[in-house]
Amino acid sequence: MHEEKEYKMRADAIFYNRDDIADILGYGRAKAYKIIRELNAELEAQGYLIRPGKISKKYFNERFGVGGNKKSPAIRS
Repeated sequence: MHEEKEYKMRADAIFYNRDDIADILGYGRAKAYKIIRELNAELEAQGYLIRPGKISKKYFNERFGVGGNKKSPAIRS
């Protein structure tokens, strides 16, 4: 049980979920899921393994220009 909780804490530190994306962008859950699916499709096309329903915080922050890294343009609405 302790290991399961520890893993969840590590996963939360690495990934955003639907509610996180909705809060950050001010969108509803459906739009947040759409964004997660689009970003995960991009990552999968690059050969990365993905977690459905979650998105890498690092990748999200890069794509949306938050967290000090503004390399990539934001996703189209």
